[in-house]
Amino acid sequence: MRLLIGLLVFLLAGDLARGQNWSIWSMKLDGTDLQKHVADPDLSFGSVKVSPDGKQLAFDSWPAAGFSQAAQRIHICDLDGTNMRSLGLGAMPDWSSSGKLLTYHEYLKLKGSLIVGDDGKGLEVAAEKMGSPTWFPNGRVLAFLDWGRKNIQIQNVVTGKRRPLRDYLIGDINHGFSIAPDGKAICYAQGRFEFCKMSVMAVDEDTPARVIHRGPIVGGFSFHPDGKRVVFAEGKGNSGEPGNSPARLFIVNVEDSEVTEIPGAKAGEYYVNPTFSPDGERVFFSSTLK
Repeated sequence: MRLLIGLLVFLLAGDLARGQNWSIWSMKLDGTDLQKHVADPDLSFGSVKVSPDGKQLAFDSWPAAGFSQAAQRIHICDLDGTNMRSLGLGAMPDWSSSGKLLTYHEYLKLKGSLIVGDDGKGLEVAAEKMGSPTWFPNGRVLAFLDWGRKNIQIQNVVTGKRRPLRDYLIGDINHGFSIAPDGKAICYAQGRFEFCKMSVMAVDEDTPARVIHRGPIVGGFSFHPDGKRVVFAEGKGNSGEPGNSPARLFIVNVEDSEVTEIPGAKAGEYYVNPTFSPDGERVFFSSTLK
């Protein structure tokens, strides 16, 4: 089990290159106005999410010298990187629609998905042995990935009632799925490396999933606020290996599967864990950029 958990977390920022220093950046969808938000020579940062009011960032961290489960922590800061505070051990945060609650997972002590106030108080376990927690827009329902990666579970956090997204949706589901702004669909990925496929499935209708893209998709992507586009990272190979293709950022149209690359990527650098700003005008991401 620990080996499986380690693999899940290893994929958190795509193909994490050992010893690389990851920081939090944003840019406009045309690749302009690149801004650095959070950086520290001793820490790496990933899995960034922007608060609903666009004023704060939530993300996780680990030592820049090398990835460590035991040292992964959840942080919140203002948009300019100031006023940073830690909420404790954990990874992959997501804001509730009110901006007052965060959910994230933690493997070592409480061993599941958690909910906590944005002040770090009121911590409770939302689901044991579940990771990659993601809020639905109504703020009452969460989606989780079970630790066996066999299904996405949907749970009402008020009643505790839980169900699988689909009984037949099993096996090799990747972390970092995204829920549409209207709460009616989930975009998720399955597979490994260049054999990965990204699909969209209705939440409450028993209809087949529709594949919108195939390729070496890096885990973690996000619906645009208009619900018509998804931003994702794609690439393979470690940044220190010959013949590599470090992950870059792309946007796929949900309806016609047209893919466009966000321009301006610097050669040899990784761009992963993308998420849109609440107004949809910028994309935030973690990167090896200096």
